[in-house]
Amino acid sequence: MTDQQINAYTGDGLRAWKQNSSGARTYFLYDGSEPVCEMNGSGNLTAVNDFGADGVWARHTTTSDWFYTFDPQGCLSQKIGRDGSVLCSSIYDAQGHEATTDTHPDPFSSKAWTGQMCSARGRRQAAAQTPRPANACSSSAATTAAQAGSSPVT
Repeated sequence: MTDQQINAYTGDGLRAWKQNSSGARTYFLYDGSEPVCEMNGSGNLTAVNDFGADGVWARHTTTSDWFYTFDPQGCLSQKIGRDGSVLCSSIYDAQGHEATTDTHPDPFSSKAWTGQMCSARGRRQAAAQTPRPANACSSSAATTAAQAGSSPVT
């Protein structure tokens, strides 16, 4: 049997909870359309997401803290640990294909895209229930840097 996930949504179209194939549920609490807290089926807080004017900038779980940097198009560029070390870097080609070093995806990394969604025009859209389209993070910065022979990820 493959892993399956069941999702339930509010009347506003926000994901209320998810349940994995073993029956464990995660509930989501929102501030407007931003998923700020996650709780397990027992009501214990399991994650907190910090948002600013430009969207998510940090995620705190019971085991880790991640801080995010984004490229000019609003796509995840780097995930940084509590100690300031770079945990992963991501770049995107003109078609939106990602190249990343991320081995621990989270809701705001593109491998597990359930939170913020970016577009080629740099607009940020709440998309907790919408899958990330293949070209969502088409980055002209990555294309320009590749043509110049450099990397936009530092």
